Amino acid sequence: LAHEIKNPLAAINNMVSILPEHQSDKAFLKEFYSIVPRQLQRINDLLANMLDFAKPEIKEFVQLDITKVINKVAQLLSATARRQNVQLQTEFNRTARIRGNEKSLEQVFLNLGLNALEAMPKGGKLVFRVYPVENHCWVEVEDTGQGIPEKIIDKIFDPFYTTKKKGTGLGLAITYSIVQQHLGDITVSSRT
Repeated sequence: LAHEIKNPLAAINNMVSILPEHQSDKAFLKEFYSIVPRQLQRINDLLANMLDFAKPEIKEFVQLDITKVINKVAQLLSATARRQNVQLQTEFNRTARIRGNEKSLEQVFLNLGLNALEAMPKGGKLVFRVYPVENHCWVEVEDTGQGIPEKIIDKIFDPFYTTKKKGTGLGLAITYSIVQQHLGDITVSSRT
C-alpha cells in the first residue's frame, strides 16, 4: 500500500517542487496540469478500493434475478468489447432468482468482465453463463484471453497482488470477498 501511494506522491512532489521555476513555461504547465490530477486520481482510486475492501459486511440482501444483473453489466462492457473486437455474449434462457445485493453483484461481474477484456486487447470472446439450481445458481465467466500462468493462479484473489503495471491488486480481492458474503464460492481454471 505504501509503495502504491508513494509513487504518485513522488510524481506530484517532483512537479510541485519545480513549479516556482517554471511558472511561465507553457509546456511545463501543460505537463503539470496533465500529470498532477492523474496522480491524485490514482491515489483516490487506491483509497476507494481500500475502503471497498475494508468496508463492513453487506447487510441489504433481497430477492433478485441474477440474469438482470449480468445483462446490466454486459451492457456496461459492450462499448469496450466492440472497440476491442471482443464478442460479448450472455447465455441463459430463464431467470435465476437468488438473495443478494444487486450493487455488490454488479461489481463482481464488472470486475471479472473488465479483467477478461484486459486479457483480450486484440479481440476474442467473453461469455457470461447462468445455470439456475433450486434457490441458488452457478455463474460462469469465460474468455478467450491469454490465460493465467499456473504459478500465480493461487495468488490472484490475494489483496495487493497484481501483475498489471497500473493496478492496486484489490479488484479480485474485493470480488472474492463479495462472493463469500453472498455465501458463494469462486474458482478459476485457465489454459495458457
